[in-house]
Amino acid sequence: MPLYEYRCEACGAVSEVLVRGNRPPTCEQCQSDRLKKLLSLPAAHTAGRRASNLPVCDAPPQGGCGMGGCGLPDCG
Repeated sequence: MPLYEYRCEACGAVSEVLVRGNRPPTCEQCQSDRLKKLLSLPAAHTAGRRASNLPVCDAPPQGGCGMGGCGLPDCG
């Protein structure tokens, strides 16, 4: 279940919303469903500065990652 940032067009509140299935998200402040998804940067770590308990994945092979989430036509 992905976590997205939204801005409510009704009250202007900005919040992170856990999106579950096909159910449309609602504003935590006013319960409106008039939300606009915001562009946000993903959190990531690099091999040089990682915590010892976090996995580091290899680069995806040529043609896609095979998981279906990268958007490449050959993927998944």
